[in-house]
Amino acid sequence: MKANRLSAKAAKHAELMLMDTANGNQFIEGVRNVVQGADMAQPNAGGNAAQGNDRRKQLKAEMAKPEMQPGHPMFDRVKYDALEAEYRRVIGP
Repeated sequence: MKANRLSAKAAKHAELMLMDTANGNQFIEGVRNVVQGADMAQPNAGGNAAQGNDRRKQLKAEMAKPEMQPGHPMFDRVKYDALEAEYRRVIGP
């Protein structure tokens, strides 16, 4: 294992433990924001509260599905990218 890198075993364990729930997804998003900066979509940022909150919840639930996680046997990059684009459209840049 290289310095500052997770082993494949540790990464798989984290994926299995965290990526099957919305809370786990939110944790991963938070870590990603810390690592990459605040340029990414912020799930709890403002927006259209009337329509946005319901759609935001739907998108989080869809994104939390196991098949939307890279590494899952049924992962589909095209569907993932489309969902992420919709997520960014609703949440904001």
